[in-house]
Amino acid sequence: MKKKLLKYEPLYILISYAILALLMYWTIRADFVWYGDDTYYHFLRIIGLSDNFKHGLLQSGVSTSFFGKIGYGQYIFYPWITLIPFSFFKLLTASWIQAYYLGLMFYFFVSFLISHYVMKKFSNSTFQAVIFAVVYNFSTYRLIDFFSRAAIGEYLATMFSRILRIIFR
Repeated sequence: MKKKLLKYEPLYILISYAILALLMYWTIRADFVWYGDDTYYHFLRIIGLSDNFKHGLLQSGVSTSFFGKIGYGQYIFYPWITLIPFSFFKLLTASWIQAYYLGLMFYFFVSFLISHYVMKKFSNSTFQAVIFAVVYNFSTYRLIDFFSRAAIGEYLATMFSRILRIIFR
């Protein structure tokens, strides 16, 4: 019986993290976006990227949504690839706000998976990996970074730097 349960362990973990991410989405979603330090800036980046995608520009360093639509070289200096989920969710929903929250939920879920994988690789214990993933992702600093400050770049850096250390060790 125990071997049968262990066979489906990855599925149980995926479903559990998806439920946690969905609960976080239901908790934070609203008809407005909480104003953080970088919220307006990231919204303009997401809108610019979505506009580029709509016009068939799949790889462009220029955004026409900044500074009076003059064609600012925004994506030359700041990576745009991490904004693709937000633009994708904008295509699925009619609301920029819901697309923003769905993008946050997506990255929250991915952060669970990465932190779980890293701790599992480090400790070789599923129990420790689950506890670490939950504690790490609900830590105050990361939640403030994600919601209050809207520092999406910093949040993603703390998320991906862990996995890169394991991969390139």
